[in-house]
Amino acid sequence: MVKKYHFLNLESKIMTYFNNCILCNKNTKNIIYQHEMYHILLVEDKYYPGYIQLVINDHIKELTDLNHAKAHEVFDVLLTLEQIIRDIFNPDKVNIAIFGNIVPHLHFHIMPRFKSDRHFPNPIWGQVTNNEYMPLQDIINKNIQLVHQIELMFQEK
Repeated sequence: MVKKYHFLNLESKIMTYFNNCILCNKNTKNIIYQHEMYHILLVEDKYYPGYIQLVINDHIKELTDLNHAKAHEVFDVLLTLEQIIRDIFNPDKVNIAIFGNIVPHLHFHIMPRFKSDRHFPNPIWGQVTNNEYMPLQDIINKNIQLVHQIELMFQEK
């Protein structure tokens, strides 16, 4: 169940208002799970089923802007998300990326990768190596299982 989005502190609210941050002013239709510190989004990318983002709710730029306890909680969430993706998609590799150069709001990209995918071994924002690639329907259908498993796993926490 998606809970109403809220900010953890006034500074985040002010930063959102003045910076018009795309991750603060998010579209809630892709939220899989909402927590007071973070939310998990399903990214709509036709080439990369299973691509999700873990977004910190506070408008902060760097991992070190979190206190030690919160950083450990985020790492635990990342480990859980990676394991769920591995169990469902059985990928050749799971990529976890933190950039923030374009959107300076702390968020993590988590995606299953396959040796046959559109960009492998490059990052998905890199040079295309397989122009003919389209994921098989059974891989696309696993998004439903992914969403369900994330909802179940995080309801227990």
